[in-house]
Amino acid sequence: MENPLFHLKNYLTYHLERFLIRGTHYRLLAIAALLTLISVAAGLLIVTLTSDFESTSDAIWWAFLRLTDPGYLGDDEGTTRRIISTVVTVLGYVLFMGSLVAIMTQWLDATLARLQRGETPISKQNHILILGWSERVPVLVREILLSSGRVKRFLQHFGESKLEIVILAEGDSAKHHSELRTMLGPLWSERKITVRSGTRLRLAHLSRVAFTRAAVIIAPESDFDSLEGLDQDTSVIKMLLTVSGARDQQKERPLPRAVIELSTSEQEETAKLAYRGELQTVVGQEFISRLIVQNIHHPHLSFLYAALLTHSDNQGIFIREVPEAVGRTVQEVEEGLKEALFLGFIRNVGAAFVPTLLPAQDERVQKGDKIIALSQSFESLSEIAFHQIEHSTSMLLPEPRVEPPRTQRILILGWSRKIPLILKELHSYEGREFDVTILSELETEKREEELSHVRSGKSIRLHHRVGDYSCKETLQQISLAEFDSIVVLSSRRLTSREDADARCLIGYLHLQALLMGEQKRPQVLIELLSPTNRTLIDPNFAEAIPSGLLVSHLLAQVSLRPELLSIYELLFGFGGAEIFLHPLRSYCPAESPSLSCCEIQEYASQKGEKMIGILQVRKNHHLLLNPTPATNFEINDEDQVVILSP
Repeated sequence: MENPLFHLKNYLTYHLERFLIRGTHYRLLAIAALLTLISVAAGLLIVTLTSDFESTSDAIWWAFLRLTDPGYLGDDEGTTRRIISTVVTVLGYVLFMGSLVAIMTQWLDATLARLQRGETPISKQNHILILGWSERVPVLVREILLSSGRVKRFLQHFGESKLEIVILAEGDSAKHHSELRTMLGPLWSERKITVRSGTRLRLAHLSRVAFTRAAVIIAPESDFDSLEGLDQDTSVIKMLLTVSGARDQQKERPLPRAVIELSTSEQEETAKLAYRGELQTVVGQEFISRLIVQNIHHPHLSFLYAALLTHSDNQGIFIREVPEAVGRTVQEVEEGLKEALFLGFIRNVGAAFVPTLLPAQDERVQKGDKIIALSQSFESLSEIAFHQIEHSTSMLLPEPRVEPPRTQRILILGWSRKIPLILKELHSYEGREFDVTILSELETEKREEELSHVRSGKSIRLHHRVGDYSCKETLQQISLAEFDSIVVLSSRRLTSREDADARCLIGYLHLQALLMGEQKRPQVLIELLSPTNRTLIDPNFAEAIPSGLLVSHLLAQVSLRPELLSIYELLFGFGGAEIFLHPLRSYCPAESPSLSCCEIQEYASQKGEKMIGILQVRKNHHLLLNPTPATNFEINDEDQVVILSP
C-alpha cells in the first residue's frame, strides 16, 4: 500500500520544482516566502518563551532583522534570546545571503549567455544586413570594410554617416563573433559589426535584425554542400518569401534591395517571383566557371581577375554620372579624362542597367548616362578637360595572333558542381573542339547522372578516369605533358575550406614534381577557397583562382553599387567584350627596344580595341593597370599586353 506521506512529499516536490523553474522572479518569491515563514515562526517562539516584547509584530520584526543582518547578534541578552538569535542568524547566512547570491549569480549568467547568443533585437536602420553564415561571410565583411570610398557614397545616398553591418547567423553567435574578429584583424570594429543568432527562414528571427529597415540585404551561399536540411538555393528563395511576407505589415517604406547568391541560373526566375522588392542575383558557381574557361583560352587572366575583383591593386572599375559630358562624343570624353581610362557607359532602361563597353568613337553621351572607367579613384572621373582633338596617323603594325589549337586537351582533377557549368561554357565557344579528361574518385555512373542535362555534341569529347589526384602514383599513370591545360578543382564534399585547399595544394605539389623538366608544360589552374593560400602557389608554374574571394568581392561591390553586376557579367561573360593577352613584342617594330603606353594604346584603338594594362611576367607577374601614357616598356618575349576587344 502506498505511503500517504511519501505521496505528499512527491506532490510538494513536483509543484515546488515547477514553480522554481519558471524563472528568477519566482525563485526570489520562494525565498521571500521562506524568510517570512522563518521570521514569523521565530517571532512566535520568542514571544512564547520570553516576555521581552510588547507585541507579536515586534517579535517578528526582531527575528526578521536577525535573519537578514548578522550585525544584530551581539545586542541580545539572555540565554533563550541568544539561542534563538543565533539559530535565526545562521539560517539568514544560509537562506538569505546564500540563496540570494546563488539566484542572482544564476540570473546574471543566464542574462549574459542570452546576450552572447545574440537574441536581443537591434535598433538600427539603413544598415547592411547579411543573412546566413558561411565561410564567405568574413571575406564579404572584409571587402565591404575595405571599400571605404564606395561605402561613403552608399551612406550618403541614405543620409547616414556611420557604417553598420548586421549578420544573422545560425549557431553560436559568440563563436562567429570570435571568428570575425580573428579574420578581420585591424579592420574589426565593435561599433560597425553586430552579430545576431537565428535562422533566415523564420520571421521572428529576421525581426531581430530589423530586416525591413535595412538598406540592402545580402544572402551568400556556402562553398560546401549541406549534409542536412534544405538545398541552398531553396533556402535563399524561402528567405525571400519570408521577407516579402512582411510587406503588408510595414507600409512606410519599400522592401530593401536584396543581393543573393544562387548555385545555378535555373532558379533566378523563381527568386524574382518570390521577392517583391528590387533583387539582384549572383550565380557564383557559373561566374567562377566562366572565369576558369576564359583563363583556359587566355592564360594569365587570373592576375587580371585578382586585380579587378579584389583590393589587391589601386585600380578599379568606377561608375559616375558626368553632366558636362552630355552631348560630347565618346572620343572627346576619352581624350578629356586625365587619369581615368574610359571603358564605356551604362544606361538605365526601365529597371535594368544596360552597359555598353567600347562604344563607337562618334557616339554621343546622352542625359542620364554614367561613365564606366578604370581608375584609381571615383573623383578622377569628374576631372575632364575637353580640348581640340588632334588626329594622328600611325603605321599599322602586323599583329601575329597565336590561335588556340583546333582541339584543346584539358585535364580536370577532382569533382565539383562547376564541371557541368564548365562543359556548358566550353560548348558556347563555336568553332573550337575540346578533349576533356576528368579524374575523380566519384563513380562514373554518378558523374554521368550529374552531367545528363549538359548538351552533348562533337565539340567536346569527354573521358572519365577514376582515381585520387592527391596520390602521386595515380598522376604518374597519365601523360600530363600532352595536355594544354590542367585544372584542379576544390571539392564541395569536404567540411571546410582549409581541408579543400589542402587537397588542392597536394595535387599542385605532385604536378610540380611530375612536370619539372618537361620542355612543354601545360597551363595549370588551381582553385582555392581561402584567400590566404594564394601565396603558396608559384606564379611561374601555376595560376590560382581564389573563387571564394572573387564571389565575395562581387557580392560586396554589387551591394554597394548595383550597376556593377551588369558590367562584370558583360566583361567576364560570353558574347560581350572579351579580354585578350597579346605579346608586347607584337606591337613593336623589330628594331625598337622599347614602346610607350601611348603608342600601344594608339595602335590598339585602330583595331577598335583598348589597352587596359601590361602584365610584366618578368617582374613576378606584376599587372600594371591603366599606366600613364608616357610610361615606357622594354620589349621582351614574356610581357603581355592586356587588351579589351569588342
